[in-house]
Amino acid sequence: MLKFHFHKYKYGKELLVDRFKISEIAGRSISLKELHATTFYEIFLFLEGEGAIIFEGSRLDFKSPIVLLPPARPRQWDLHTRPDCGMVIFEGEFMETFLKDHLFLHRLHYFGNYDCPPILPLQKNDVNIFQQLTDNIREEIKNQSFDSQQLLRHIYTGCLYSLTATIPVSIS
Repeated sequence: MLKFHFHKYKYGKELLVDRFKISEIAGRSISLKELHATTFYEIFLFLEGEGAIIFEGSRLDFKSPIVLLPPARPRQWDLHTRPDCGMVIFEGEFMETFLKDHLFLHRLHYFGNYDCPPILPLQKNDVNIFQQLTDNIREEIKNQSFDSQQLLRHIYTGCLYSLTATIPVSIS
């Protein structure tokens, strides 16, 4: 099985989070038909496109825009079209060391609950809020300064909590 690793020094100095569009990584993980895993967390924001993910043996058609995938768990994509999709990827230590809580990500409903499907239903307004937060991540990465790590962690914590706040009672 293929395994994708996070490239910590993509921007020169160590950075444990990245935000980009799927079109920027054409031919890599999401375009491959092969079973694979990652060493990092992935959050996909699908704005357009159709398809499914085969995640740990279950086929999940995504009609909702958000797909959340933890590291090390096998997945395979079956896309009918090239999607308009933004992605945020990050190493667990990006948040865990900042919060001094190695179980932080596992306590979030969508990363720590093995019964929870990786597809998160969101309303259009929630999608817009999440997209704006992830756009802020991209801008901060592009304009890195001495305090970027702290600011990125702050923005990213907001992203994670905004997703948690949108989970319907029926699946929590």
